[in-house]
Amino acid sequence: MSISAPPIDPRRAADLRAELMAGLAQNVLGWTPDGDQASAALIGVLSRFGELVIERLNQAPDKNFLAFLDLLGTTPLPPVAARVPLTFTVVPGSATDAVVPAGTQVAAPPGEGETAPVVFETEREFTAVAATLAALVAVDAARDLIADEAALLAGPVSNGVRVFAGNRANEHVLYLSHDTLLANAKIAALKVAFAMTADSPAAADHRALQWEVWDGVEGIPITPSTDTTRELSVSGTVSFTNLAEVPEQSVNGVTGRWLRCRLLTPITPGDSPAQGMVRASQLPLLENVGVSAVLGRSGLTPDAAFANSQSVDVTRAFLPFGESPKIGDVFYLGSRQALGQPAGAITIDVALVNPVPDNDTSGVPSSDLELKWEVWDGTGWALLGVTSRTGASLGGVLTDTDAAFTKSGRIEFTLPDSLAPTRVNGVESNWVRVQIESGNYGAEATYEPDPDHPGQFKFVPATLHPPLVASLTMSYDVITAPTAPDAVIAFNNAQFESLQGALSARRASPFVGLPSQLPALYAAFTLPPARKS
Repeated sequence: MSISAPPIDPRRAADLRAELMAGLAQNVLGWTPDGDQASAALIGVLSRFGELVIERLNQAPDKNFLAFLDLLGTTPLPPVAARVPLTFTVVPGSATDAVVPAGTQVAAPPGEGETAPVVFETEREFTAVAATLAALVAVDAARDLIADEAALLAGPVSNGVRVFAGNRANEHVLYLSHDTLLANAKIAALKVAFAMTADSPAAADHRALQWEVWDGVEGIPITPSTDTTRELSVSGTVSFTNLAEVPEQSVNGVTGRWLRCRLLTPITPGDSPAQGMVRASQLPLLENVGVSAVLGRSGLTPDAAFANSQSVDVTRAFLPFGESPKIGDVFYLGSRQALGQPAGAITIDVALVNPVPDNDTSGVPSSDLELKWEVWDGTGWALLGVTSRTGASLGGVLTDTDAAFTKSGRIEFTLPDSLAPTRVNGVESNWVRVQIESGNYGAEATYEPDPDHPGQFKFVPATLHPPLVASLTMSYDVITAPTAPDAVIAFNNAQFESLQGALSARRASPFVGLPSQLPALYAAFTLPPARKS
């Protein structure tokens, strides 16, 4: 496109004619615009002549510019053919590329006022590939920002796009899947143990993490009940309580139930501290990840109960040792669910109808009362502990606040690693039994010699005070052995990566920053389904 110098005099013939007529009207007495034809013709000739002089005058700057270019030794460019960008598209579904030979002609619509089409031809041979431009991503590594510029692929963008500027935070996410535990609605607590490598860097920069249940949309935030890893900076455990059942979702083509951990602090690729960012050199390196759970239920009613051989209904008030307890009497409690958990922590809550007052001095029950608690471990009755009237546990793994069934309280113990069901009075279940080891809950009525009347006996009333239980419920908690997650996937810099292989090699990076680089635009291509490379 050429640029002309501004005109020295912009007037045209009509402008000059108007000026002449105005001058004649002012300076020639009696002259009018409606004069004879000779006057009008003369005015027209002078106006046109003046226009021609002005046109020549206006060309003087261009003439002087050409003279200046000649002085510099420049010469005009020779004529060249018009050039246009052309797009060749492979037939949809084609798995092969197409070769476009040099000299291939393409016709454009005729120009304005023309009838023949404008024909262009390719200057050289090239290949139209079957790959499709699928994504455009802008990257700003210094600020850990990215931008999805896919809108440019759909067509022109009216206001344009700054293709070397990020517009959203670059996400760094660790996904963990464990179908068995995350599908268990009985989980009381979930524990995720992280072991860092020996050379995992110390975290001097502040970092913030957000744990979430992955729902396939935005994630449901959850807060750890404890975090001894200090935001994944040291080896430790992250624990969660009251987790609802986690829904199934697909992550990078892997279907499972997922928790995810998002790094909220942007990563700087530099070695110097940056305000509000964490240095890439301080990101954690994982050696191992293990998942365990605390499974538990509360308020369970035993499957069956016996006072010696007599069946007991624990849903209403009952006598665990019968109406006249004595040494050797046994109370059995059976529960497949609660007592069938190896190494489970068991709690039995007991509420009595007739607790012994704290200030009771009657001596009933006796001060030497002791109850022995045992559980069937598959080979015999294994001792859990012996509890006394004072509530003290004499050996074993049992604690007792109901003071040997003399107060409302709680019995707690841990089951052995080996358990098995057995039959008690014809009923198969997992069982614990409580046996009166010594002492008593009072004595039955008797006749004793009367010291005041030799040869006679006196009646001694019964002092029995058998425990009457108003309610008895069981609870359990069991910690499963740590197991590896079903899948561990990291999402960094807009791409997924499985960490299973890296964890097998005992060195995995859950969070990875962008490489140190200038702002850049990345283009991603896809191939037809029938083509693999």
